[in-house]
Amino acid sequence: SNMKKMENRIASADSELEIEIRRNEELSKEIKDASQRENEHSTQIKRLQSDVASANEEKVKMAAELDALACLERDIREQLETSEDEKTSLQEETTELQSHLFEANSDKDSLSRELED
Repeated sequence: SNMKKMENRIASADSELEIEIRRNEELSKEIKDASQRENEHSTQIKRLQSDVASANEEKVKMAAELDALACLERDIREQLETSEDEKTSLQEETTELQSHLFEANSDKDSLSRELED
């Protein structure tokens, strides 16, 4: 009877030990899976960091291009203003020359009349 009790206790201990071994195996697998997920997440984070760095480089390039375009626009506006000033100046000269031409024609007509008289 004592022997039977001992056998039962040993069988019970064996059963508990098997349960613990299975539990440890399951936990080991969960740890391995979690570690694999952690590696995948780490890889994703590195990829995202690389994407952010690339986007920042692109942003810096675009800012430089926008600055260059703003300078070009400023230069073109200055040239347009200069052209407008030159145009105004030429119009004034043309008006002045037309006025001189009108005076010269008047003088010519006046001289022609004097000669006829």
